[in-house]
Amino acid sequence: SGTIPAANVATLTSSNLPAGSVIQVKHGSLGAMSTTATSYSIIGSISITPTSASNKVFIMYENHEYIQNYSTDAWRGCLTQLLRDSTTLITDNNYYGNSAFVAGNSDRFMNYTSHHYLDSPNTTNAITYQVDGRSKVSGVSASFNISTYGMQGRITVMEIKG
Repeated sequence: SGTIPAANVATLTSSNLPAGSVIQVKHGSLGAMSTTATSYSIIGSISITPTSASNKVFIMYENHEYIQNYSTDAWRGCLTQLLRDSTTLITDNNYYGNSAFVAGNSDRFMNYTSHHYLDSPNTTNAITYQVDGRSKVSGVSASFNISTYGMQGRITVMEIKG
């Protein structure tokens, strides 16, 4: 705690920080997207270049999701997934994500969903983390980060010393 003496500032580097220290942070916005498809489309992405292959990357992302009205007694929902380059890290695929079984055909709902993931990319090359979204049910509109419904989505990545 306190102030680092000026003589030590020049020697303070990521290599002499303890494990668990945050080395770098990148933050960005996720885009707006509406879809009625059950295949994933890109909501947004962010890139980071780890300084050591033994370091980890902690990813946090949040979307505002809005599921519109549809038929009576039906499932509706927004599903998301996180990829590192072309590798799927987490997915709502085959699950329900942010979904509900709705009794009324005029019912709709919205909320914020957040996800967290600790990745071990094992590289010092630039990597891209991508968030994708889709509808749970074909033909049902699933909207992500539409400004008239809520705040824009966000993504933050932090390199953590291994």
